[in-house]
Amino acid sequence: MRSYRKSHKATGEGHYAARLSWSDVRMIRHRDGCPACRETSARKTLAAEYGISAVMVHFIVTGKKWHPAHDPNPSEVGCPLDLEEAA
Repeated sequence: MRSYRKSHKATGEGHYAARLSWSDVRMIRHRDGCPACRETSARKTLAAEYGISAVMVHFIVTGKKWHPAHDPNPSEVGCPLDLEEAA
């Protein structure tokens, strides 16, 4: 009988090649889902802004990458447009 080792791979921010932080991921998800933000934040625009591909933005939004269950601090992100209007 074979014994299998558990994988201890670094994921998310802990991965050596990570380009995003959890706060970036939360903001990408917010800007894609918020009707007010979405008018100015196409997925290609978000991809260019964060230095990732548009496909990766799609995977983040759909939860295929950076799965929401792994988020260490799943707090709500405020809308950046609300902050601009308050100023």
